[in-house]
Amino acid sequence: MPEKTTNPLGDAGKAVSRNVKRLREQQRLTFVELSERLAALEPPRPIPVLGLRRIEREERRVDVDDLFAFAEVFGVSPISLVLDSDPDADLVAARELLNEAGLMIAAATGGDGFLERLYASGQLTEDQTNMNKTVRSAARAGVYQALQQHAAERRDRLQEGEGQ
Repeated sequence: MPEKTTNPLGDAGKAVSRNVKRLREQQRLTFVELSERLAALEPPRPIPVLGLRRIEREERRVDVDDLFAFAEVFGVSPISLVLDSDPDADLVAARELLNEAGLMIAAATGGDGFLERLYASGQLTEDQTNMNKTVRSAARAGVYQALQQHAAERRDRLQEGEGQ
């Protein structure tokens, strides 16, 4: 008898399995409840409890029709089931983004010496350093222009007051 070959799940298939499990648990659905909701869809997409367990254990593939049915039951977009959305990874990425934004703000508001120290310490890339210099120059020009405009308006108001 020939040996049975398997076609293991790829990264997207594994992400779907993890997301189905995560969403089922977040929404506090049992396997029976999820199976019933899938069967109640129009058109119905019945997946028995055993099939749901196998999906979560990465032992059963999810086809496109299953994917759309799960998305409808969970109230999410189908693509969100395919993307690997680890809340802890999202939190780490958000922290990194905030740290970078904080450095960029500090660099933009500090002097050129501060920028150079950040660059020398490896906390800013050369591109980020140059971008900050450009932004700061533009901001200075914008502030200077705004001050000139304010001064001109004030001068005009004073002249109008003297003429009356």
